[in-house]
Amino acid sequence: MRSIDIRLKRNRRILLNYLKEGIRSISTLELIDNGYDFKYNTHTTLNESKVQYWCYDVGFKENESSETVLDLLSTKRSIESDASFG
Repeated sequence: MRSIDIRLKRNRRILLNYLKEGIRSISTLELIDNGYDFKYNTHTTLNESKVQYWCYDVGFKENESSETVLDLLSTKRSIESDASFG
C-alpha cells in the first residue's frame, strides 16, 4: 500500500511542477521521461465526452488535436497549496 501512495504522490508532484511553471499541455513521452507512471491515478471523471485522469487534485486529459499530447488539469486548491502532500 505504501508503494502505491509513493507513486501517486510522485505523479502528482510531476504534474503540479508543470502547472506551476505555467505549462498546460505536455507530451506523454515527456511525462514518462520525468518518471510519470500512467498505471497510477486516484480517479477518473468524464467531462464533455473526454475521460480525465486525476492524481488527487491534478490530472490530465487527451488533447483535442493530438493523441500524444495531454492537457493538464487542476483544481484551484492544488496550485494554491501543496504543502499537505509529501
